Amino acid sequence: MALAPETRGFTKAIVVAQMLAQIGAFALRALLPDYIARCSPSKTEAGWLVGIFSAAYVVKVPMLVALIDRVPVRRVYMLGTA
Repeated sequence: MALAPETRGFTKAIVVAQMLAQIGAFALRALLPDYIARCSPSKTEAGWLVGIFSAAYVVKVPMLVALIDRVPVRRVYMLGTA
């Protein structure tokens, strides 16, 4: 059963998908103080952990935005969250 974009269920599904997609991006930042206390990485190593996620986002977003002209937005969204 597909949800129509004008339904509340569709909106709820998008909100839940965004929440789940963002958990992966921000969980490391939230857990970083505990990780530093337990594993004792240098500040540079801890910065690299967070920086790699940000760099991947910077590289990925322009490519996904360019796809919107050729591919349906729903597919691009699914690809981006995957």
